[in-house]
Amino acid sequence: MSDKKMSVAEIVTEKMLQKIESADPADWKKGWTLSGVPRNYVSNRPYSGINWWLLGFISPYRSPYWMTFRQVGDQGGRVKKGEKSSLAVFWKPRATTRINAAGVEEEVSLPPIMRYYRVFNWE
Repeated sequence: MSDKKMSVAEIVTEKMLQKIESADPADWKKGWTLSGVPRNYVSNRPYSGINWWLLGFISPYRSPYWMTFRQVGDQGGRVKKGEKSSLAVFWKPRATTRINAAGVEEEVSLPPIMRYYRVFNWE
């Protein structure tokens, strides 16, 4: 990665390409041992979209449970020194309403909110 600030889409694409380029052809056969849909340990809410792939398939962990650094501390735990976090993406579509030239209220799409954050596996 370069020193320039990367967008969320660029970061995710880079991670996917790194995984593809470093993979053994045998990795592309169904052999994973994912034990459930990736989900947040505290809320028990399942991750969706690209997070399902980021946390479920390219992660080396078997546990489906993930937490932010703060959630680990709030639960009375601690992250081991040197432990690596994984990327999770927050994406939310946005829209607003406006009055057009004809005086009619219409919905207008805005760019989505896209952020990433780091999570740690329960293991």
